[in-house]
Amino acid sequence: MNQILNSIKCSIIGTIVSFLGAWAGAEGTSKNWRRFLIPFALAGLAYSQLQSFWVLTIMFISVVFSIGYGTPSEE
Repeated sequence: MNQILNSIKCSIIGTIVSFLGAWAGAEGTSKNWRRFLIPFALAGLAYSQLQSFWVLTIMFISVVFSIGYGTPSEE
């Protein structure tokens, strides 16, 4: 039963993360959805599975997501 609940939890978080990634890439939306909420959701999922505070290092992904492609944008 515990394995089923973990699978459901991972599926829900995965779906939320994929929608946040797609929505942040849409025109007229803030990229902060991708930069901060995706690493936060992944860190929460990893903490629930591993019970270790080392998973908070996943939040450093937000730095990578903030770098961009290196090309100037119109924003």
